[in-house]
Amino acid sequence: MAQDKFKRKLTAILRADVVGYSLLMANNEDETIRTFKNFCSVVKTLIGHNRGRIVDTVGDNIMADFNSIVDAVNCATEIQQEISRRNIDLPENRKMQFRIGINVGDVGGGPRCLDSLMGGISSESFFGFFNFNEKHQAASAKG
Repeated sequence: MAQDKFKRKLTAILRADVVGYSLLMANNEDETIRTFKNFCSVVKTLIGHNRGRIVDTVGDNIMADFNSIVDAVNCATEIQQEISRRNIDLPENRKMQFRIGINVGDVGGGPRCLDSLMGGISSESFFGFFNFNEKHQAASAKG
């Protein structure tokens, strides 16, 4: 009976945000937005190349899910490497570093999921992961 109400999925969640984004915005909003859009495009491409799916983006946060923890870790490594390469050409006060947290667990959604056409798992199902990653990401080293 419970299986009729909820569809569950074991997934790896990757969440990335920019270290010091508010300070970068305060110093030069236009350049920060331009740089972030450029970096974000790369991050989204790498997520796709590693068989991930963007779940949500808010401000400087990107959340994606992967069917494999190996894919999520490979993606995080590639993101950090590419961001480091792109930072070489930027002045010190414009460089961006991403914090990335990864967690594996069971997520589920009921019949009211907003994206029931996408397998019944909505971005709202990931809130528990979001809160978990929020706590652990703050303790993570940048870059």
